[in-house]
Amino acid sequence: MSTRGITLEQLGQLVERGERLRRLIHQTALDERPIEAPPIRFGLKEACELIGRSASAIREAETSGKLQAPELGANGRRIGFTLDAINAARDHFGTRLRRGDSDEPVCLAVSNFKGGSSKTTTSVHLAQYLAIRGLRVLLVDADSQGSATQTFGYIPDDDIALENTLHPFLVGNEQDLRYAVRATKWSGLSLIPASLDLYGAEYALGRGISQDSRVLNRLRSGIAGIKGDFDVVILDPPPALGMIALSVMRAADALLITMPVAAYDLFSTISYLNMAHQVLESITQMLGPTDYKFLKLLITRLDEASEVQVAMTDVILEHLAPFVLPVAVKKTAGLDRAGMRGRSLYEAGPDDIPPKTLKRGLASFNNANEEILRLLRRCWPSHIEALRAEGIF
Repeated sequence: MSTRGITLEQLGQLVERGERLRRLIHQTALDERPIEAPPIRFGLKEACELIGRSASAIREAETSGKLQAPELGANGRRIGFTLDAINAARDHFGTRLRRGDSDEPVCLAVSNFKGGSSKTTTSVHLAQYLAIRGLRVLLVDADSQGSATQTFGYIPDDDIALENTLHPFLVGNEQDLRYAVRATKWSGLSLIPASLDLYGAEYALGRGISQDSRVLNRLRSGIAGIKGDFDVVILDPPPALGMIALSVMRAADALLITMPVAAYDLFSTISYLNMAHQVLESITQMLGPTDYKFLKLLITRLDEASEVQVAMTDVILEHLAPFVLPVAVKKTAGLDRAGMRGRSLYEAGPDDIPPKTLKRGLASFNNANEEILRLLRRCWPSHIEALRAEGIF
């Protein structure tokens, strides 16, 4: 057996092969679903629920020309409502969900420093769910792995140049973040993408903080300059407590921590909370308070067939109850199936995932996302009376 170590040349060959494999898998997904295609369509019944008006009221608005005529298939029947069409109807009827003019947008970081906690999966599905509900959402991919960016049809290191990421702003080459904001095929949902080159900002921020600790407020000021265009900004940071992740925690005014229920994941999350608390205490002394409108833990990847995980969930709820969302995102094979086609569960169809599996997966994410939406709405004074009427507040 050779005792010679792995050379950089061999490592480079492995990286090259890995990149080819990633492109192959991603290209297969793009071939099946062109990037410009609308992600989802809604039937009439679901559209009525989302719009908040009856079928007859919608048809009347279409007939009168106040709403665009429906798209018809070869059989002469309505194909279905796009999210664009639903939002147009909401705007026409005045039923679109959004913060009041005097309400502050909420900037929510979905965080954990351990990979595999479903941080990015949660961020993407929450952003898409909020867009379906009619909110104006910005998803900021601050993770150089670019997993969230890939979900929207991009190969980060091929399709996303360094100047289109957070990098130019974080290193001081841009003074306004608008250059990085791009529309997605989801109505009301915008994206700041990421690529591997974004990691270089870690070093730049690390060098800068030794001279001026205020560099950790740079992202905070950038988000402040654009968040007025949105109802919710969702930040997906790297799974680490580096400079970019700390910048995200300074920029956020709400924090959602994803937590699988395996023992080592729980211990890792507790360690993360301990480290984050210590670091934020130090940053607060240097830069001022870091205050959050809410801080919640979300149990993810719960396997209900596992007696150990179910028992551990009960223990978590018993000891951490005020901070844990009352619903968990359950483990589902549907995520892997959808991911192989570059799709979220909200985009997947019966050709991607067996209908029963898809239905269970969607129900789990919908329950969790609805709880998060309630937390967001509680931050908006203009929603308090409506929440009281719904028996929520």
